[in-house]
Formats: sequence, C-alpha cells, structure tokens
Amino acid sequence: MPMSKGIPEMMWGQVPSNMRLYAESLAGKEGPITEADFSESDLEALRSAVRAASERGSKDYFSYEDYPATEDPQQGAWLDTVKSSFTDPSFRGQTAVGQGNYHTDPAGNVIATDTYDWNAAKQAAELPTGDKLALIVQSLRDPLEIGNLMGNLAGGSRPTKINLGKLP
Repeated sequence: MPMSKGIPEMMWGQVPSNMRLYAESLAGKEGPITEADFSESDLEALRSAVRAASERGSKDYFSYEDYPATEDPQQGAWLDTVKSSFTDPSFRGQTAVGQGNYHTDPAGNVIATDTYDWNAAKQAAELPTGDKLALIVQSLRDPLEIGNLMGNLAGGSRPTKINLGKLP
C-alpha cells in the first residue's frame, strides 16, 4: 500500500514556487526544473509571457517584460516581496524562471528552457573590490539583491525545461 504524503511534504508544496526553487538550489539540489514544480497559475503566467514575446515578434526568447503586469515590490520592501511571492503568479514567474528560450516540439507543445542561475551576481563578480563592497551593502537593503548574492555564493545551476502545452 503506497504511503500518503507526510505533513512536511504537504507543507512544502504550499510554499510558492520561486521560494521553493530558491531554497532547493541553496540546499544543492541539481535536478531539472519542470512544469511539475509550478502551480497552474504560475504556468499560465509563463504562457502569457511566451505569448507576449511571440506577439512582439520574438520567435524563441521571452524576457521579464513579457510577463503580465505585476505590482513590483518596492526596493528594500521585504514584506512586499514575500507577499508578492504568495499572491502574484507573474512575480513568481519573473523570480523563478525570469527570461529564457522557447520552442515548439514535434507534438505542438511549447517548451520553455533556461538555466536557473544568478546572472546579475555573475556580472558583479567582475566588479572592482570597492564596487563589490558597495553592492553588498546595497544588497542588505533589498531582498531580491541579497537573494542574488546568496545564490551566487552557493553556486551551481539547474536546467529548466517546462512543457507549457499547446498555446492558442
């Protein structure tokens, strides 16, 4: 007889995708990120981003600006960032997937691909030491920036391949 999910697994499933994927990556998880890692509302925000990219003429790339309008948390507003993670699928998409590539497979499904990593933090590694110190101080005031900094320190990346199904 199969065991049902325990309380910790059920609770972990309630954590927003952006927070869950971030925590898993900091903990060293290396497996691919797929559609199974997202709620239906998260997937719909990603589908909207791909549709918007296609409508603006891109045949294979979507960016942060392609997601449906979102109330961007104010810089340094920790509670706003947490609230947006629980209430805004576009914010979750922007902070879990961000930008990436897409293509249509032979069955007609749209597949979004990317590498889950910290691009901004990689660029910061090239800065002079004084600028790096200033960036660290700034990061302490902004939850998104400190997240990038911690992600870069943890290193690693995860392949992302999300089947969005057939898009109208």
